[in-house]
Amino acid sequence: ITPTGMRVDFPSGVLLKEIPLQSSGEQDFELLSLVLQEVKRQLREKGDEKNAITLLPTPDTDYQTIVTAMDTVRSFKAMVAASVVDAALFPESSCGDEPQRAIGGAG
Repeated sequence: ITPTGMRVDFPSGVLLKEIPLQSSGEQDFELLSLVLQEVKRQLREKGDEKNAITLLPTPDTDYQTIVTAMDTVRSFKAMVAASVVDAALFPESSCGDEPQRAIGGAG
């Protein structure tokens, strides 16, 4: 989670999707949910039931953005037997510090 949007890496360190801010300047949590729903679907097809995810916000990310991100990665609304239910995505979320990305070359 950065001031310019979000980044989904899978596996760790491998960019899967860049999610820019919405035109309103807000994080696009709806797109984040859709991306993670697709990741979850692909994992299930491979027989892999991952439940954990790590959020790596920049130090200046506000608390409410982190809470909303945690809520978004935990579950999504799904229709089951004509009822709306919360379907699990990655209910085991944790937070860490965003890794420093190298700019330029080594050294």
